[in-house]
Amino acid sequence: MYSTESKTAQEVCSKIGFSFECKFVSVLSRNGKIYVKGTCGKSHEFTALKRACEQAGFIYKGKN
Repeated sequence: MYSTESKTAQEVCSKIGFSFECKFVSVLSRNGKIYVKGTCGKSHEFTALKRACEQAGFIYKGKN
């Protein structure tokens, strides 16, 4: 289940430079891979999240 409040979400936010407190980044960790979705935002925020995930090696899955 995706979470915006897990320790993994906090670590991902820190690594990609997004604010954990805003709860914009939702994360799922499964089989050694980290999947990331955005929760609620503007189109440019989702674009930035996608780019940051690709650069950090996370799998971007779009919007919740």
